[in-house]
Amino acid sequence: MRLKEDGHAVSVHIRNKKARGDYDGLLNKADNFENRLTPDTVVIFDSCGGGKTAERLRAQGHSVFGSSMFADQLELDRELALGLMSEAGILVPPSQHFASWSDGIAYVHDRPERYVFKADKNKLTSYVASSPEDMMEFLRRQETEGETAQFELQDFVKGLEISTEGWFDGVSFARPFNHTFEKKKLMNDDIGPSSGCVGNIVEACPMCRIIEEGILRFEGILRYHGYVGCIDLNTICNDDGVWGLEWTPRLGYDAFPALMEMLTVPLADVITRYARGGSGGDFPMNTTGFGAALRVSIPPYPCEDVDAPREVAIRGLVRADRPHSYFYNVYLDGDGQLRSSGAWGAIAAFTGFGETIPDAMGRCMEAAKRAEIREKQYRTDLIGEFVEAHAKYKNYIKPEISIPEAAMEAVAGADPA
Repeated sequence: MRLKEDGHAVSVHIRNKKARGDYDGLLNKADNFENRLTPDTVVIFDSCGGGKTAERLRAQGHSVFGSSMFADQLELDRELALGLMSEAGILVPPSQHFASWSDGIAYVHDRPERYVFKADKNKLTSYVASSPEDMMEFLRRQETEGETAQFELQDFVKGLEISTEGWFDGVSFARPFNHTFEKKKLMNDDIGPSSGCVGNIVEACPMCRIIEEGILRFEGILRYHGYVGCIDLNTICNDDGVWGLEWTPRLGYDAFPALMEMLTVPLADVITRYARGGSGGDFPMNTTGFGAALRVSIPPYPCEDVDAPREVAIRGLVRADRPHSYFYNVYLDGDGQLRSSGAWGAIAAFTGFGETIPDAMGRCMEAAKRAEIREKQYRTDLIGEFVEAHAKYKNYIKPEISIPEAAMEAVAGADPA
């Protein structure tokens, strides 16, 4: 929608059947998009799972942004991704791969630690257990429900969770990188079910140990595989180091909507440069201030097994909200009324930019409050949560005080008093 509003001809194909009603009345949609490709077309893959198609289109000479078979493996095959992290010299929490629920339950019983559950192919939402007993109960429930078992159990590592994104041009990363602080729990104070995202802030980041001990170490592997585009490494940082957790080799949600608030050039310029193999150079984003995103949804979100209601009206927004609204399960009816399109019940990420976190997130909150949506749900405590997280981050990367060599020599010869 942003590209269309910037004056570009846009057509969209939605692969996921559950979301086929998204953007009706808002965007031109194509069942067979390949019939519409011209030499000037830029094809954008905005999620994972389309690697084979993306590589075939590249081989045919088309300009393609996002997705590759390597990217799909990196996100969907947890065991492979963690192995490549270790190969690159990134610290990885002890992890064990399982192909049966009973084996996982036995493992936790024999090694009673706190674990994080992560499913291959993103078939199930990740789960952070509060105790060994909690994890065994979670695994038993999945076994009872008959889910296919291919998953990792990863030791829980305590520390500051932070994601680092870089834009890679096939040879090297552009500067600057950007950090994302994200919240996933649906309700205030991190209570309730986990979702993909309920809100985040994004900022450009200077070179620091989080980058140097994390994503930057992966540069050689990305170059070997010819990766082009954005990629995010989710980490836990503590006194022992920077621990890699998982890769997001695609546009991240809602980090990407927040990042759009930070861009200093039109979105199409960024996408086209990477799709057509241009050198990354400097990444065009504000190096001060924050981009923010706040997700608004309706029940039963974040439940994925039950379809959300369709045709719930979305009112109260004003024209000024449009550049700061990243819509998801939404369509426009014949009377010009925005409505929910069903699917998962994710309505929009409202975004904002500000010199401070309260400024940026405050703008998101204003739009969320203004939106008139039946049974809308969103978090109201994220300003304080992100201010606290960012303070911990600034303390973590604070450089050691350096004393000039001449001063050190003077200290060495001084009177102890």
